[in-house]
Amino acid sequence: MYALAVGAPILASSIFGAPVAIDGASERLIDLGVVRAAGSWRISAVRTRRGDAAFTSWEAGRIFATASGGDVEATWLREALFDRQVVDLAGHRVIRVGDVVLRADAGQLEVVALEVGAAAVLRRLRLFRLAARFAPQLLPIDRLHLASAVAGGLLLDAPRARLEELEPETVTGLLSRLPVPAAEHAVRHSRHRDAVARGDQVRRRRHRYPRLPR
Repeated sequence: MYALAVGAPILASSIFGAPVAIDGASERLIDLGVVRAAGSWRISAVRTRRGDAAFTSWEAGRIFATASGGDVEATWLREALFDRQVVDLAGHRVIRVGDVVLRADAGQLEVVALEVGAAAVLRRLRLFRLAARFAPQLLPIDRLHLASAVAGGLLLDAPRARLEELEPETVTGLLSRLPVPAAEHAVRHSRHRDAVARGDQVRRRRHRYPRLPR
């Protein structure tokens, strides 16, 4: 994993359910929406039972928003990032996102990293003492390529050329553990496209014609 200095990090899971002031009315936070622009992932919206609203500020640990901004367009953290699979090209493995790390800057919130590994999972199970035994494993958000909504997964971009350096068998083995649309998205413009497609055909045949027991 990568070392990352985030400076007073805020875990998204720790503020889900927290109060949100929307035009003076108090609601409970269900999700946070982000917009990616100029290399940053800024929080731009909040979601509560009342609906979606435009994020305005983070002050003294409290979230403020307004519903007067019209339609809100954003990528929602819980939908797009939490529990999604990530292809870690450096470690040749598939990992799962357990939490999202935020940073406060001049009243704004920004996504800086994803947390993977045991600590994030144990915290979400409320096993805090056990989680404290494990060092956080962080992936900087700028190392990630968010796949299409159809793909429903994440590809670790470390950088893209790293994918080309791997052997076809390694890539096929990695991506065979992802949903087919996500695997296809990962190799769409890669030399491994045909190898992954052949591997998918083999899996489909095995599923359709399972080997009979002797």
